[in-house]
Amino acid sequence: MRLPSIILTAVSLVSWLIFQIFRTRVLQGNQARRHLSALEKLTEITTSISARIDSPQEALDQLARAACELLETERAGIALLEPDGKTLRVVAFVGDTMLESPAFYAVDDLPVCRSVLETRRAAFVEDAYHHASPINVEALNRFKAGSLAVLPLYVGGRLLGLLFTTTIKPQLYNDSKRRLAKLLGSQAAVILANNDLYKRMADALRNQQLLFEQREAIYAVNAAVYQASSFQESLQIIAELAPGVLDVDLCMLTLSYDEDRSQVAAVTRPHGADFVGKTFYRKGTNSEIVRATRRMLIVEDARNHPGTHPMFRDQLDTGSVIYLPLLRTGGQMMGTLVLIRHAAGPFRSEQLNLAEMFTSRAAAAIENAQLLDQTRNDAEAKTMLLRELNHRVKNNLASIITLLSLDEPEFSPAARQWLNRAIDRIRTMARTHDLFAGGIDRVPLMELVEQMIPSLSVVKPPGVDIRTDLATVRVLLRTERAVSLAMVLHELCSNAILHGTGSTGVVTIRAAMQRPEMKPGSIKGTMTVNLEVIDAGRGKAIDKPGEIQRVGSGGLGLILVDGLVTRELGGTFSLVPLKDGGSLARVQFPVGENEMETKGRR
Repeated sequence: MRLPSIILTAVSLVSWLIFQIFRTRVLQGNQARRHLSALEKLTEITTSISARIDSPQEALDQLARAACELLETERAGIALLEPDGKTLRVVAFVGDTMLESPAFYAVDDLPVCRSVLETRRAAFVEDAYHHASPINVEALNRFKAGSLAVLPLYVGGRLLGLLFTTTIKPQLYNDSKRRLAKLLGSQAAVILANNDLYKRMADALRNQQLLFEQREAIYAVNAAVYQASSFQESLQIIAELAPGVLDVDLCMLTLSYDEDRSQVAAVTRPHGADFVGKTFYRKGTNSEIVRATRRMLIVEDARNHPGTHPMFRDQLDTGSVIYLPLLRTGGQMMGTLVLIRHAAGPFRSEQLNLAEMFTSRAAAAIENAQLLDQTRNDAEAKTMLLRELNHRVKNNLASIITLLSLDEPEFSPAARQWLNRAIDRIRTMARTHDLFAGGIDRVPLMELVEQMIPSLSVVKPPGVDIRTDLATVRVLLRTERAVSLAMVLHELCSNAILHGTGSTGVVTIRAAMQRPEMKPGSIKGTMTVNLEVIDAGRGKAIDKPGEIQRVGSGGLGLILVDGLVTRELGGTFSLVPLKDGGSLARVQFPVGENEMETKGRR
C-alpha cells in the first residue's frame, strides 16, 4: 500500500517541478520579450531624438518623455551642470510639480545628486522618505518623489549633468529596469553630447558667416573711402556706413584742431549735420581721456556721465557711447571715432572687437585720404605755378622777338639771315612753351612736331613738302627735354630746306622706338627714340660720310644741335649722306618708363 502512495507523491513532485520549470521559462520569455521590446523602443526613441538635433529643446523634452515611458515613472527631467560645476540647471521636465519650481539648484544641497556626480554611478532610491542616507526633503516634496532614479550623464571624461525620474509611491527597481535605466542614461548622454557639438558647430558657422559679412562690409567701406573724390567726402562715407556695420545708431568723427580743441569732421546724416565744422574744447571730456590713453573708452550711460560733452549729449540723443582713437601709422593721434546708441546699456564683446578693427582700417583710410588730398592740392598748386611760369616764359620770348624786330638797321644779307634764324629759334622756343601753358607737364612727340612745323614758314618755300611718320612713337616729354628737342628739329629741318631741297622737294621727319642692348650700368626698362630728318637733296654728295657736317653760317646750327642732343637729351647726333645726294640727320636719345605714353596719361 505504501508503494503506490510513494509513486503518486513522486509523480506529483515531478509534475510540480515540470510546471515550475515551464512557468519559469514562460516568465523568462515574457521578461525577455519585454526587455527586447524596451530595447527596440529605446532604439526607436534615440533615433527619433537624434533626428531633432537641430532643435535642442525639443530633443531635451523628448528625452524626458522617453525616460517616463521606458521606466514607467510619472515624472522625469534633465538637469545640466553649469560651467562652475557647482550648480544644476533643470532644462527639461515632464510631469506635474509644485508651482514656481526653481530652475537652478546647488549641487551641495542635493546629497543624492552630488553622490551620483562624484561617483558617476546611478542611484535608485525605492522609498525616498525612509532612505537611510541624507536626502533633500524639500526637493522630494517639490518633485513628488516617493521613489527616484538618478542617472549620471557623461561622455568620455566629460560630465554633462543628470537624468532623473520620480514616482509618488515607493517602487522596486528590479535588475532589468536598472539595466534599462543605465542604458537610457548612456544613450541620453551621447545624444546630449552630439546636440551640444552640433550647437557649437552651428554657432561657430554662424559666427564665422557673421564675421565674414562684417569684414566684407568693412572692406566695402574702405573701398568706398578710397574712391571718394575728396577728403571730406571720405570722412562722410565713414560716418554714413559705420552704423550699419557696427550696429549703432550714428557715428561722429572728430579731428584734432589744436592742442586743446577738436573739430567735428563728419556726422551720420541727418543727426547733427549742423555740428560739422564746429570746434569744441576737449578738457574734462571723454575725448581728452581717449587722446591721453590712446585706448578705447566705453560709456554705457552717457546721459549721466560727466565726461559726455554737453554739446552732444541732448542734441544727438546720446544713450551709450564707444570712443575709439584714430591713430596714424606712427601712433600719432589724429582724432576720435565716436559710435553712439540712443539706448543706454552695455555693448557686446564681438561688437567692440569689430569696432576696433573698423577704426583701425578707417584710420588708415583717413590717413591715405589726407595724403591724397594734400598731394592733389600740391599738384594743383604746382600745375598753376607751372602754367604761370610757361606763360611768362612765352611772353618774355615774345618780348625778345619784338625787341629784335623794332627799329631794324640796314643789315647785310648775311647779317639779316643770321638775325632771322635767331628770331626763328626764339619763336620755336616760344611755341614749345605754349604747349605747356595749359597746365600739362608733358607733351607727346607728335604734338611737339606739329607745333614746330609752322615755325619753318620763314625758310620753307611753297614747293617744299614736309611729311611726318611718327605714329608708332608714343613718348611724353617734359618741358626742358621738349624745348631742346623742338630746337633740334627746327635746326635740322631748316638746314634740310636751305641746304638740301632748295625751292622744291620733300623733307621727312620719322621716328621709331627700339630697345638697346643691356650694358653694365644701364637702366632697366629704358627705350631709345630713333628720330630722323631726311631730305632728297640736289644731287650734291657729302664729302665725309658718317661725320657731322658743318653747314650754314660757320656750322653754328649743327654745333647747336650736337650740344643740345648731347647735354640736354643725353643722346647722340649724326649726319650721313644718301645715295641719291640727299642727307639723313639722325638723333638718338633714351626715354624711361615714366616717359612712355600710356592710355589716359598725359
